[in-house]
Amino acid sequence: MNEPLHSAHDTPTGGYFELALPDHGEPFPPTYLGFQSGRAALRALLESSPFGRVLVPAYTCDSVVRAVEDAGRKVALYPLDDGLSPRLDVAVAADTALLYINYFGLCDHVVSRLASQLPSQLIVDDTQALLASPTSALGTIYSPRKFAGLPDGGLLVANGLTVPVPAEEDDGSLQRMQPLLIRLAGSALEGYAAYVAANRTLEDTRPLRMSRLTRRLLRSMDPQDMRRRRRANFARLAAAFDAVNTRRWALGTDCVPLCYPLVLRRDVRDVRRRLAELDIFVPTYWEDARPRLHDDTPEKAMLDHCLALPCDQRYDAGQMDHLIRYVSTILDGN
Repeated sequence: MNEPLHSAHDTPTGGYFELALPDHGEPFPPTYLGFQSGRAALRALLESSPFGRVLVPAYTCDSVVRAVEDAGRKVALYPLDDGLSPRLDVAVAADTALLYINYFGLCDHVVSRLASQLPSQLIVDDTQALLASPTSALGTIYSPRKFAGLPDGGLLVANGLTVPVPAEEDDGSLQRMQPLLIRLAGSALEGYAAYVAANRTLEDTRPLRMSRLTRRLLRSMDPQDMRRRRRANFARLAAAFDAVNTRRWALGTDCVPLCYPLVLRRDVRDVRRRLAELDIFVPTYWEDARPRLHDDTPEKAMLDHCLALPCDQRYDAGQMDHLIRYVSTILDGN
């Protein structure tokens, strides 16, 4: 059911005023199907596919593993090499799909290679790469709420496969707005408990249609501004930290990064804590993956040694310089 994310009938005429929002038009074409979450979109894709088994990177969040299992498919974990590419010992069997994550929105080159090798078996998890273009892969999953202030929402682009969008619409978006409004009127710290609670309401992966509220909020997003600011902020952080970063991230022509991953030769948990004391919040990707990871592996290094520094469209050059100063001071002081 390929229909627009928004309809004119969603907006009545007259009455009292709604929340004032810009309207930049539909950010995505009708081939992007709207669900209540990225994990629900993944489940919908798998339930419409012929595959009984899915290769999933060990370095991922529990929600991806759960979505595969909820779709009734078997999960097999695979490791990554130093370039964050799949390290596979044998060819992918015909009854098996390969799920690959476009880590930090900086692995388009890996996605392109896999799409040319396994187009009908590849599922691209672009939840960290919202503006990456779909490839020839079987399916591509997006999560707009990782890139903008949205209560929920997931997008799916499927190739050669009909995936029905459910008639039932998600009705939880209004309740999930609370942490966004607290963040707007107060602080991230004040709204964090509500944010965690809102995320828990998305643990049910049964596919639902994206809510009308989220569809309208998507229209307030400006993809071109997002692209320009994220790339510029990433470049500013790279100029400051590439010399101490143990990884070299190539910002491809079309890459729109989630963050700047600063990977150090030390455990960064204390650095993350000290930054939080300064109201600089740096997420961990992904603590719940720890039981699946082995010591002395690229994935374990990313979990323990990576500072995912924000570079998103909320910030200008001056704010990036402010962030650089604080991070540098902490690192220089050990």
